Amino acid sequence: MAPDTSWTSPKIAIGKFASSGGGAKAFGPVARNYVRAQGGPRQATRGSARGVRTAQFLAGALTAFVQGGEPALSQFIGRDFVGRSADEVLAALVDELAPSGAQNEDAAARDAACMVLEDLFVRYSVGTAGLAGLATLDMAEVGKVVVQYVATYIFTRLMQVLAIRLERNDLTPAAACRMERDIRGYVIDRVEQEVTPPQVNNISFTADEGKRIVERVFNDAYSIIEVWEE
Repeated sequence: MAPDTSWTSPKIAIGKFASSGGGAKAFGPVARNYVRAQGGPRQATRGSARGVRTAQFLAGALTAFVQGGEPALSQFIGRDFVGRSADEVLAALVDELAPSGAQNEDAAARDAACMVLEDLFVRYSVGTAGLAGLATLDMAEVGKVVVQYVATYIFTRLMQVLAIRLERNDLTPAAACRMERDIRGYVIDRVEQEVTPPQVNNISFTADEGKRIVERVFNDAYSIIEVWEE
């Protein structure tokens, strides 16, 4: 379910945030009201069903690679990556993990998957080494990627709500970009720093146990944002 941008408290907080020019202190009310307007962390997690599913499949795909390399990843995704460039592999993974959809939540899930995979590919030099660059990927890193995805998904959803209000405050393109960059840092950095990566050894992410793990990470992340203080 898409967030209701008519909620009074978030609208007021977003307006003040934009008018003030941003900043961590001004962002606090925006973050808190965004979660509370959805009914708290648990309800916000339930409203992030598309993000939960995409996180499950992302973690499942990476787990397959850790356990069986490129052949296992190809089998999990249902595509052959032999001879594909890094950009082609990235596009194929995003298409399978987060297909395009008509809802804001679909777009957020897809954008978050793209951003997280792009970062992973850069960190493991997939652009030059191909999928062989992921040879040192382990299950501890998969747990961290789950947290990174959740943080990025929440940031993306929050920006969807903020975008409408920010556009109405006549911000210059440069100011809008700076504010988006700042918010990305606030949300993603804080969630990654404060949410403990789950222990994911011997976990089937496509099963109920995988869903419960991802939902717990979402709930923890929303809980942190709800009590935002600087």
